[in-house]
Amino acid sequence: MLVKIGIVGLGRMGAAMATRLQSLGVRAKGWDLDSNARERAKAEVDVLGAAASVVDASDVIITSLPEDHSVRS
Repeated sequence: MLVKIGIVGLGRMGAAMATRLQSLGVRAKGWDLDSNARERAKAEVDVLGAAASVVDASDVIITSLPEDHSVRS
């Protein structure tokens, strides 16, 4: 069984994790608050429309967010 991985937060660290997963043959789902980060990450991750969509589509969620309020929202 292949585990479906989601990444919420596609900035420097989240994008690096997505790139590493992609190099291992794992295509993650992802989302970021910043539209520029979402656009840059499209080569490594399937960017979805909302964080909730990533949660719904994944077995494991990795969060890489810069501030507490981002995690809570």
